[in-house]
Amino acid sequence: FVALNLSEEAGSAEEYRQNLIDNYYESNLRNAVITSLENDSVITAYPEDYLENMKKIYYSQNLQQFNSYNSMYYEYLGYNMYSSPYEMLGLTSQEEYDAYVTSAATADVEYFLVTQYIFEAEGMTNTPEEVKAYYIANGYDDATYNDMLAQYGIEYMAQLAMSEKV
Repeated sequence: FVALNLSEEAGSAEEYRQNLIDNYYESNLRNAVITSLENDSVITAYPEDYLENMKKIYYSQNLQQFNSYNSMYYEYLGYNMYSSPYEMLGLTSQEEYDAYVTSAATADVEYFLVTQYIFEAEGMTNTPEEVKAYYIANGYDDATYNDMLAQYGIEYMAQLAMSEKV
């Protein structure tokens, strides 16, 4: 059964069991580390510009998703499904949306500050070449990487690669 139906994941029942153990172990370990960092770290201050930039990224990504969804719905159904990004997220007002974005961006900033602290304490490196290699190893091609680089900048790209190293 495994060889016939799950050949991409394993060739035998035992290999499939091991695959599940390996995948869930890694996923659960990662979630436990992130939860621990969130619960056990204290951020006393962070650069306000950093938070504002992260909020802009959230607004931009949500707007892109909103436009993409509406384009798709218009193509298939003949009308736009959502009237605003906040409606797309199931929120009821711009104020609620702003609070949602601020909360999500703040959580990200705090997470990245903690990972940066660990990164620096461990003497890790994250050169532009290492950043690009990280994205290429994760399925990006040169064109997509360069598009993201142009849109977000090396700092944003590097922080994602840095957090994976940590």
